[in-house]
Amino acid sequence: MREEGARPGAAALRALEELAIETPATLAAYIAGEQALPTQARRHLVGAGVPQERIVFTGYWRQGKAAL
Repeated sequence: MREEGARPGAAALRALEELAIETPATLAAYIAGEQALPTQARRHLVGAGVPQERIVFTGYWRQGKAAL
């Protein structure tokens, strides 16, 4: 459940940002969600030292946009 007015995935992103990544070179991640979440999560992980090729991410939808 998300806080009223919060973007989808905001709590998950906050939890990821608080996570202590002890061995970033060996971490692998798959991130999916509203378009902003995977992008921001990937940037955070890369900034923490996780190699880009070990991160798979996808935005399934965009907030405020109708699916066709």
